[in-house]
Amino acid sequence: ATGELHKREIDPDAKTRHIIRHSRAHEEDGKLRLAEQTLDHERKLRPNDLQILRALADLYERQNAESALSMHLNRASGDFRRQIEEAPSSPEAWTGLAEVLTWRGADDAGRVVASTALASGVSEITLTGRLDATGGVPGGGAAATDLELHELLAPALLTPATFEVFRQVGPTLDKLLPFDAKAWRTERVDHRDDPLHLEAQRVARWFGHADVQILISDAAPKVCVPVSSEPLTIVVGREVAVHATAEERAFLFARAAKVASVELGVAMRSPPRQLGLYLAALVRLYDPNHQPADIDAKELEMAAKRMSRTLPRRIRDDLGPAAVEMGGTRGFDAARIGLAAAQLGDRAGLLAIGNVPMAVLALLRLAGISGRGQSPAERVESLRNVPEALDLVRFATSDAHFEARRRIGADQA
Repeated sequence: ATGELHKREIDPDAKTRHIIRHSRAHEEDGKLRLAEQTLDHERKLRPNDLQILRALADLYERQNAESALSMHLNRASGDFRRQIEEAPSSPEAWTGLAEVLTWRGADDAGRVVASTALASGVSEITLTGRLDATGGVPGGGAAATDLELHELLAPALLTPATFEVFRQVGPTLDKLLPFDAKAWRTERVDHRDDPLHLEAQRVARWFGHADVQILISDAAPKVCVPVSSEPLTIVVGREVAVHATAEERAFLFARAAKVASVELGVAMRSPPRQLGLYLAALVRLYDPNHQPADIDAKELEMAAKRMSRTLPRRIRDDLGPAAVEMGGTRGFDAARIGLAAAQLGDRAGLLAIGNVPMAVLALLRLAGISGRGQSPAERVESLRNVPEALDLVRFATSDAHFEARRRIGADQA
């Protein structure tokens, strides 16, 4: 009878109720395979219907089918993530992902998804009710600085070999690609009680920096970038210093402090082509056959000589294996290291503050976009025009981010 009612019904909600009753009737009759097939057939037709997904999860729970339940919820999470990629302004997709994650027992992941939905321009009461007044969730603060998290936070380009190269060669690259304070037209914040200095100092201490120097730039009004790690020195654009909110600046300071703490500041502030040239020159010192197709051979040879003269002798032997491994990594592109460094800083900054909307607004501000007051469609367009912000939104809803929050205890806050 329930099967026939389902066939004849035209109201979608009533139709769903009938198919759930139909499955339950099979289950009570001991026909568990038929009960599952009834719901799974409907799931294939409507993979994002929460009522069908919940009914199938309930069936597995009643039967203690833990493996099937886990596979079902993982599949549903993947379906909702794909729907978000296709229609990022769809409230149903974001709500569905948050709900399924909560069914998996990942309440914290559900509220992170809610924060990310808000950052993507979707304001839905069932989602915003999970968040604080600014649309965020508790961050990890100083716990987010744990180097053991690199496997979860680092973009693919930043391999362990790359981290090791910059740990040893960062100071050398700073000499070859020096920061020009005059060109940036900077003004140092000398007053230690200056609110901007105090904001930066609080965040810098999370990352192990006892103090921080702030340089205000008029030449680059929309930047927040580390230019030195000893002492930590951050160039802050006038626009960011004056108009960004305290939450936005906290994210940007955490981003800068993280990048500086792993000696990647030079990669973030240097022209990609110049950085790529000197990294290729470094590899060339250990592999004479190394010759990237996009670099002139004579120019590379001259850069290798400058690198040889500048590189301290005490680190040369130990550096060789890491340099060769870095250069030989499949897909390695030295010119993209700066963007990868920024992405690492973004992810660590988000982990530290926990507020996806403020992090996204900060990155849009750096790109010259005022993200406040945007419609969902306008926010989606802005994210597509700022790859770094879009990367952070994708990372925010990833299992890697959820696992990082779990490891540092932010999911319990």
